[in-house]
Amino acid sequence: MGADQGIEQVFDTLPEDQRAGMMELLDGLGQQGITQVSQRSREQILRNVALSGPEAAAGVATLVGLTLFITYGAPDPATGKNLNWEVFGYPGPTAASASAPKTIAPLAPEGDELELEADVCIVGSGAGGGVIAGSLAQQGLKVCVVEAAGYYNESDFDQLELSAYEKMYWRGGPQPTADFNVTVYAGAGLGGGTVINWTNCLRTRPWVREQWAREHGLEGVDGPDFDRHLDAIFERLSVNDRCSDLNGPHQRMKEGADRLGWSFQTILRNADESCYDPASAAYIGFGDVSGSKLSTQRTYLQDAFDAGADIVVRCAVERVLVENGRAAGVEGTWTDPESGRSARVTVRAPQIVVAAGSLESPALLLRSGIGGPAVGLGALDNWSSDAFATTPDGSVIVGNTSSASGTSRVCTLKISTRPFCVGRPTVICRSNRPGRSKAGSRTSGRFVAASTITKSVCVKPSISLRI
Repeated sequence: MGADQGIEQVFDTLPEDQRAGMMELLDGLGQQGITQVSQRSREQILRNVALSGPEAAAGVATLVGLTLFITYGAPDPATGKNLNWEVFGYPGPTAASASAPKTIAPLAPEGDELELEADVCIVGSGAGGGVIAGSLAQQGLKVCVVEAAGYYNESDFDQLELSAYEKMYWRGGPQPTADFNVTVYAGAGLGGGTVINWTNCLRTRPWVREQWAREHGLEGVDGPDFDRHLDAIFERLSVNDRCSDLNGPHQRMKEGADRLGWSFQTILRNADESCYDPASAAYIGFGDVSGSKLSTQRTYLQDAFDAGADIVVRCAVERVLVENGRAAGVEGTWTDPESGRSARVTVRAPQIVVAAGSLESPALLLRSGIGGPAVGLGALDNWSSDAFATTPDGSVIVGNTSSASGTSRVCTLKISTRPFCVGRPTVICRSNRPGRSKAGSRTSGRFVAASTITKSVCVKPSISLRI
């Protein structure tokens, strides 16, 4: 399989202190004879080492996760397939990358500095930032969009999990808390999560909108004006129910719902019917090679660029500039992964929109000293879990309960911050759950972070992320 070689290659890319720590862990496992004993004994050795302290637990978690990831996810370079895929019936990629032009031309610094001016600077280009950018640019405002990650489209998508995580997911993929009770996902790239999400389009539930108006004083969100905004977005994204196909497990779930008298609805999706391909739709979490997914990259960001907006990718914004008590611009660092070159980027604008997602937006505000003590408290994230069942005919049903559909609780996030640093520092996850020893896990990332899984007073799941 070559998993050992893949792990060795990953270790070679780690910062020296992390690499030294992992090598020390491997030496310790070797001294305990882990290669000479049964599988059950090997598993027990790993458990014992993980319980010996936070650093050991972090190392074991990294080693186990990396091993599983590469063993089951890495393809053979010669065949493009993984030997394990045939065992559990996974076909692997079914379509090659498409030959698609990149119709947005991001700005790139020619020297060590880039200074731009705009009426509005938008940090982030996903479902929030992209829509705002397109709307304002079409109204005649000079807009500048700053995105921390890269620009990928159908020509880059290969339907492979590992490369998708590396390119288009926040910090390279799923980020677990130390006790592995919660895993956090987020998109990263021009278009944000809309490039790799499931294209489920749900109108905000009436009771949620009523809560926003009642408890947070947001005017208009519980009335017809808000509905008109949703209608406009659904029209621009071509949201429809004709690109949602029921496979065998879906059909079994529908039959069960019908017998129980439960509601069953076909999901609405932002998909272009003219090029939609059911076969490739299964891989849209790794990027949609068919081009049918109408992400903000293909819609609102394209609108913004066509209307004259400046777009900068691979630029991590470090802080919002404040002058005389008002936002005046942003500063960040642009990097080129191919050459390793970097440059300072400054955008001067009287209006700043922070739309970097529920994880990075509070971190940016905290680094900038904006927002007071409320920043990072009470952020809500989509909370979901899976349930598996086997039917008499042998079908395996995977049911997902999600807070987005109103069937599961919402995960409450508390965001705090550490000094911003560019490069590949450690992401550290800490746990203070009662009855569990403190542990940590590490992975590469742009920010130093720590997270804590706790239980809030209202008995909702709660995570604290230190970014």
